[in-house]
Amino acid sequence: MKNHDLHSWKQYLSKTNYKILLHNIENAKQDKCNKKIIMLSGSGKNGKTTLLHEIMFYLKPENCYEYNMSKDDYYDNINKKNVIIHGGIENINLTLLHNLLEDNVNIFCCTNYLDLVEPDILAHSRIINMKHVFDH
Repeated sequence: MKNHDLHSWKQYLSKTNYKILLHNIENAKQDKCNKKIIMLSGSGKNGKTTLLHEIMFYLKPENCYEYNMSKDDYYDNINKKNVIIHGGIENINLTLLHNLLEDNVNIFCCTNYLDLVEPDILAHSRIINMKHVFDH
């Protein structure tokens, strides 16, 4: 059996989190809606941003919209079925987030500070805890 393209991450996630993550990534690849935000959580230097990039390349960049908190993005500009949120989700516009979820857009994001994420966002999220710390 061939390993999944993201198999290298298996060693850094719990068995349950790895299965949940792959299931949701495969849903996105097949244009199925996850109905939940997939949120990578953990301290710095544990690969959250790197994994987000690998998810985007697995789903193909042309199928993803990269939402960067440092630029003014509006809902009307987002025309992809998968959204990768860089820079944390702590300060995202809640109306934008709800609109994306209502339109069955798959959202992948990360945070270093789960306690700073709005409860409403957490209620719509699957948290993937990343506990490994890389030494680089």
